[in-house]
Amino acid sequence: ISGLSSTLIAIFSILFISFFLLKDGSIVDNVVASLTPDKYLDKIKTIFNDTKDLLSRYFIGILIQIGIVMTVITIGLSIVGVPNALFIGLLAGVFNIIPYLGPLIGGSIGISLAITSMLEVDPGLNIITFGLLALIPFAVAQMMDNFVLQPLIFSKSVKAHPLEIFIVILAAGSLGGVMGMILAVPIYSFLRIVAREFFNGYKVVQGLTKNI
Repeated sequence: ISGLSSTLIAIFSILFISFFLLKDGSIVDNVVASLTPDKYLDKIKTIFNDTKDLLSRYFIGILIQIGIVMTVITIGLSIVGVPNALFIGLLAGVFNIIPYLGPLIGGSIGISLAITSMLEVDPGLNIITFGLLALIPFAVAQMMDNFVLQPLIFSKSVKAHPLEIFIVILAAGSLGGVMGMILAVPIYSFLRIVAREFFNGYKVVQGLTKNI
């Protein structure tokens, strides 16, 4: 419970702070301008503006992803009569932010909550049969997420190849755990923009940043 609470607080904190930094960028603009030497000011402004543009599209995509996953699961569970379907759908949508592991965690918790809720209504419930039935909305949402939402969000919003993103997330997960996986794409996007501005003479940098 403690680990779950910390993860949820961290996710909401990151989204909340990032949203207002992107919304009210003048605060960061003034701080960056005051700390940057004049000869690098144009490059830093370009980095900041491009990063804000990429991350804005990324976070909008994340919100859309959460909304679609939540809607699919909520509707599916409501059809089979699960109480608190909206809460379970929201919980699964939020956990879906965590790449690869999130859907498994959200699905496990969501199905457990669905079964528990239904047992209160029908104590004689066949748990195995209902568990398989409740699994369907999560499976449908996950298929949509894997084949439609993630390629659009990760590839289109941050302009990186899906395989590239996959490797980055795995590396970040091994270094920073769940939090590293959550922060992997935004940090990688920022580093690509910095590399493009300051190290564009290297072929490897040109290859990684040609689409941004």
